[in-house]
Amino acid sequence: MSRKIFYTQLMCNFLSKSLDTEEFQRDFLENFKAEGELFKQEEYEALEGVFYSLDMYSPEGSEAFTGAVSYDELVSDVTQAIKKLS
Repeated sequence: MSRKIFYTQLMCNFLSKSLDTEEFQRDFLENFKAEGELFKQEEYEALEGVFYSLDMYSPEGSEAFTGAVSYDELVSDVTQAIKKLS
């Protein structure tokens, strides 16, 4: 399976709530960190925003700490990444 398909499926599973936020965060971050140098430029550019959002995600949003990403912001970033990979 290509990386593009893997990440698109992973993100779609999150948006459809087949994966909860913690599962998605764990799976995405583990794979992205392990494969970081192997991405094609366009794949990396599409996914780096999701990586940042997951790294800064807090269920409490900006109330948790400065720069924290809310669930709605995370969903928006994931949706944008899927469009970029399409």
